[in-house]
Amino acid sequence: MTRLGNMDIQGLNFRQTIEGMPLVFDAAAAGDMKATIQFEASGPEPGKYHLCIESGKCSFHTGPAKQPTLTIRTPSDVWLKINTGELSGLDALVKGLYTVDGDANLLAQMQQLFKRPDNFTIEAKGQRPAGPLPLSGMAWMTILFVSWTWLFLLYDLFPLDYWTTFAPPTILVLLVVIYRLIFNRPLWTEIVSLVFFIAVGILCAIIEVDLIVKWGSTIALLVLGLMWLGSMVPPFKLPLTAEYSKWRYVQGLWTNSMFIQPNMAICLVWGWQFVISAALAVVGKTVVWLFLPLLGVRLLTLVPAFIFTSLYQKGAATRRFRDIDETLRTMQVWAYIGLALSVVLLILLFTGLNSA
Repeated sequence: MTRLGNMDIQGLNFRQTIEGMPLVFDAAAAGDMKATIQFEASGPEPGKYHLCIESGKCSFHTGPAKQPTLTIRTPSDVWLKINTGELSGLDALVKGLYTVDGDANLLAQMQQLFKRPDNFTIEAKGQRPAGPLPLSGMAWMTILFVSWTWLFLLYDLFPLDYWTTFAPPTILVLLVVIYRLIFNRPLWTEIVSLVFFIAVGILCAIIEVDLIVKWGSTIALLVLGLMWLGSMVPPFKLPLTAEYSKWRYVQGLWTNSMFIQPNMAICLVWGWQFVISAALAVVGKTVVWLFLPLLGVRLLTLVPAFIFTSLYQKGAATRRFRDIDETLRTMQVWAYIGLALSVVLLILLFTGLNSA
């Protein structure tokens, strides 16, 4: 879902510059090297970060390393000028603009280890989920979205029938899960969707449990809210949309904050859209004469969500944050609030049945 395009290094801040170094890491130049490079920044953008090089791979980490092989202490603006070529790294070192401790040979090798090729790109052409079907990650997400949309369109607006309302999305997601099992592994979102469709279909159309018949679509909205918001917090490593859109980019970008942040923002907006829509559904089904007006409002809430998704992802490559970690933590706080509200609404639905 997120579109980053090719990033312009001239606009990167210090954190993004260090975090982006693994993207241009040359595994061949590193060989069997095992080392840790720590950066201690002062000046406009203070912070501590380190890069771990091992087994031909380079990974970025926030905070200090336990035993760094090389420590570079530098004003952030000095290192940014070195990175963009405005300042010679050697001249800056000789002039004392930055200092180093540890393996000086590793410092001399850094230009070869992190050399940006002329044809550098963060997009990975032809990369997609495993299997013979030439479908992109976002195509698989669209299939999942269509299955949920089918359920929502038929649940409240037409008489419930298993083979019309529940069977099509269940069969569609079942085929996806089987395909994934054969060629790789299904995503948790696909498994949760399949289990939910089967359970709701049985409880609503076959056993005809009153709670599910009345509140099934509302529960579905809350489950979607839980999925989208839950993917933003531990133990999940990638937001829901990132799991599908990551295939467009080189693997080194998958854990980069410039990729994670816009996907978290999109998941936050959609997660809250589902929670708010569920809350409106509770009111609409409780106060019957409000059902149709609130159904219209619920549909209208999709408009800003779609607009936000379209506009926000377009500016992802140029958006800068002074403290990206604080930004991510703030979004996670709002995700936790949305998750708590979803759980409260689910409890109200189930306890409401028991008290009836």
